[in-house]
This record gives sequence, C-alpha cells and structure tokens, in this order.
Amino acid sequence: MVPQDYDSIIRENILKLYIPLIQKLTGIDLQKVKNELIEQDLNKTVQRKVDFVRKIFPKNEKPYLLHVEFQSSNSPEMLWRMAEYFIKFTRTYQLPVKQYVVYIGNKKMSMKDTIKLGNFNYAYTLINIKSLSYKDFIASNSAEEVIFAILTDFENQSSETIIQKIFKRIEELEKDPLRFGKYVNQLEILSKTRKLQKVINQKINNMPIEYDLKTDIRFLQGKEVMREEVEKAQKRAEQERQKAEQIAQQAEQKVEKAEQKVEQIAQQAEQKVEKAEQKVEKAIIGLLKEGMTIKKVAQLTGSSTYKVQKIKKGI
Repeated sequence: MVPQDYDSIIRENILKLYIPLIQKLTGIDLQKVKNELIEQDLNKTVQRKVDFVRKIFPKNEKPYLLHVEFQSSNSPEMLWRMAEYFIKFTRTYQLPVKQYVVYIGNKKMSMKDTIKLGNFNYAYTLINIKSLSYKDFIASNSAEEVIFAILTDFENQSSETIIQKIFKRIEELEKDPLRFGKYVNQLEILSKTRKLQKVINQKINNMPIEYDLKTDIRFLQGKEVMREEVEKAQKRAEQERQKAEQIAQQAEQKVEKAEQKVEQIAQQAEQKVEKAEQKVEKAIIGLLKEGMTIKKVAQLTGSSTYKVQKIKKGI
C-alpha cells in the first residue's frame, strides 16, 4: 500500500492509468482483451483496500484475476499480505490469480516475492518502477502515464532535465489549463517520494505565465471538481427524468390495461344478461303456448305482467 497522498493520486488515476501501465509492465493489452472490475469486499477478513483487481477473459484461454498493488515502502509484510489476497481471491472466485506489486519507493527495493515454507510455495511478480527507463513514460500519449516518469530511471540525466521533459510532454498532451494544472499538481505530489518537490516548485514558479500557477492549480482543480460535480448532477437529473418518464409510461399502460379489462368485463356481463333474458323470454313463450294465464306466467318467470303481455302479442 502507498501513503495517503500517493494512495489518493494513484486511485484517482488508476482506472485511466491502468491500461497503458499494465500493458507496459505485464504485456497484457486490456484494450483488446475483455475484462471487468471485481467488486472488492475484503474488509471482513482483510482490513485494507486492494489497489486494483480485474477479471480477464483472454481468447481461447480460461479467465483469471489480475491483481495489482502499488507500494512506496519496503514493507516486510507485503509478501504475506499478497499471499492473503491470493488465498482470498482464489477461494472467492475459484479462478487463477496473477499478482503484481509495483514498487515506487525511493530506497533500494528489498521486498521478497517468494515463500517456500515446507509444502507451501507462493510467489508474485515484483516490479521496481525505478528500474524502468523514463523514456518509455515520456513517449506515452497519456498524461496520466507521463507523470510517472518522475519515479523511473533518469539514466544519468539530471532531475532538472527530466522534469523539463515531463512538463514539455504534458504541455503537448494537455492544452486545457484545468487538466494541465491537475497533472502538474499530481506530479508535485509524486515527486515527494524522489525528494524532488523543491525542483518541481522551482519549475512551476519559473513558468512564463501571468499568475501563480501553483496557487492557481488548486483553484483550477476546484473548478474542475465543480464542473465534474455539475456534470454528475446533470447526469443524475437526466436519469431521474428518464426514470420518471418510464414510471409514467408504465402507469399509463396499467391504466389502459385496467380500462380494457373493465370494458371486457362489462361486455361479458352484458352478454350474460342478454342470454338470460333470451332464456326467460323463451320460457314465457313456452308457458303461454301451454295456455297458462299471463299472471301465472309472470309469477313463475319473475317477469312483469306488462312484459308477458308484450311477448304474447308477438307470438
């Protein structure tokens, strides 16, 4: 796991950063391979959040889980923690699990990646991002990936030179000042692990702009958050409107069906009454033909004498 600042920046970018970064580090092209997020509910047994886990559906192969953790310190418990995750995922999903820990710390990596204890053997893939060339990240077309060049191998170049290249690349990719400010601020936070925050701040202060970028970045981020919240509110409102329309349409359909049912029942009742009247009339005619009096026929059929007289005239 990473400290709070790093944890939040990675979690903010992880969905966007995940595809190009994992493709670069693991060779898995998630843009071409079907995959889905796994609902994480480890809190009952493991008191910590997983950085990232997805179910992968490769063509002509069985699905498996891909689990990635970012680590900024040499935790002696990381190996056992990953083993706990492995057991939990395997037991819950009954799928093979491929696990990676990406070390982004500044100190020399000393974590272990293998357990051999009696009959118990376990291993995961441990990647030191500092062993990767900055060039691979600078060349990316994703600003979310470019900022991670600050954590890689500078290949004997000065930090000032690399930071200059990072800024230049972000400027090339992001013309929107809101998003540019966001990535510069994230770069500043990431730079703490390499103790380069002072160099980043100097670069910000020396930028040829008419306002304090560092201060304005926070303002721009606030505006971006507000814009995102407005968009979310608009989306929720549209969803509620569509839901209301759907409910109204369903209610209208129910009313229409009820009216049709009532009409159908009324027609059936009317037909039954008509048939009953026909039977009564037939009975009256039969009794009259037998010579029974009008009064007696009316009593036997429950009809009025007027009705019996009317039927008698029509015979």
